[in-house]
Amino acid sequence: MKYVRNLDLPAAADVDVVIAGAGPAGVCAAIAAGRTGAKTVLLESVGCLGGTWTAGHLGWIINYHNKTGLLVEIVDKLRERGAVPERAAISGSIPFNPETMKSLLEDLCEDAGVRIRLHTMVTDVVKHADGTVAAVVTSSKSGPEGWRGKIFIDATGDGDLAAAAGCRFDFGNSQGKTQPMSLLALVCGIRPEEVEKYTNNYTTRMEAIGNILDDFAKVGISPSYKHPSLFHLCDDLFFLMANHQYGYSGINADDITRATIDGRKEVNKQIDALRGLGGVWKNIQLASTGQYIGV
Repeated sequence: MKYVRNLDLPAAADVDVVIAGAGPAGVCAAIAAGRTGAKTVLLESVGCLGGTWTAGHLGWIINYHNKTGLLVEIVDKLRERGAVPERAAISGSIPFNPETMKSLLEDLCEDAGVRIRLHTMVTDVVKHADGTVAAVVTSSKSGPEGWRGKIFIDATGDGDLAAAAGCRFDFGNSQGKTQPMSLLALVCGIRPEEVEKYTNNYTTRMEAIGNILDDFAKVGISPSYKHPSLFHLCDDLFFLMANHQYGYSGINADDITRATIDGRKEVNKQIDALRGLGGVWKNIQLASTGQYIGV
């Protein structure tokens, strides 16, 4: 068995490129690297590729119309798979079904020869004598493992790999404060043609937001996010962004846990209140909250 240098740890791979994090940035880096013929490994802590697009339930690509390359290819393939509603684009942005995105990204990575490892979290690095990274250390059901590489790409979203490698970083603004977290939700049971005036795809953004706020006010709900937004994804599937969790640290596990629990409680309360209002909301259901909260 091969072992990572200077650490009594099984070596899971010895490749050209090791990428930590399989969100939009990481998965595109992996596809691009794989297509050049580079031996590539893509490490992801949750059970799917796509990050905020999928596990985070953000089924909305912003400003794709002036982009080239992989993003255009992904959007075209989503259309081919019927994952984009016919009335889709607004201001160059496009909605999609997150579940379809999961399988599409897996197909693109596998077609590019990328080795995918899900349910695997980067926890540390091993360095050469000159201080450069020799391997990434992970934790998973396979236990601790080391992943050797020539190039390491940090696409964790929070700079976890870079921080473990000793890179300098800043946190928050000059007072150390950060933006609030948001727990996105998928909802169903409402008809697109009946909720157009509330939907960002089909009504001007501020008008749609104002209409939702009016209905929330009728049932005594004041959402923590003052611009609650509803987006139509496909059929009767929508995503709702209607909460902000303030004052929590994105690099503190207890804070992230509390923010997630509080966010989920708020979303459930919002959906129950809208259903109780009746009318176009009488059959609304909370299909799912994000696998993780957006930091």
